[in-house]
Amino acid sequence: MGLDIYELVLEVEEEFGVKIPNADMQRIESVGDLFDVTVKNLREQQPERFASSPRCEDEVWERLKALLVDQLALNPEQVVKPARFFDELGFA
Repeated sequence: MGLDIYELVLEVEEEFGVKIPNADMQRIESVGDLFDVTVKNLREQQPERFASSPRCEDEVWERLKALLVDQLALNPEQVVKPARFFDELGFA
């Protein structure tokens, strides 16, 4: 795969225009954790984005899923919130 969590978070930051603090990064073990951290930081750093779109979390999920499929060469069926990066998605 080649990407570790740090590199993956950098990709997420670029995709969403958000900064994810190291403390949040250290808690990421699953796809759901990455989603939650991304949404949390978007709410804090771009509150107007969430105020203007009632479906923003759905949009974040779809973009995050597409990013993971593209960057990690996963099948879309593998990208589910409970999937753990180290145990199930092949991170070393």
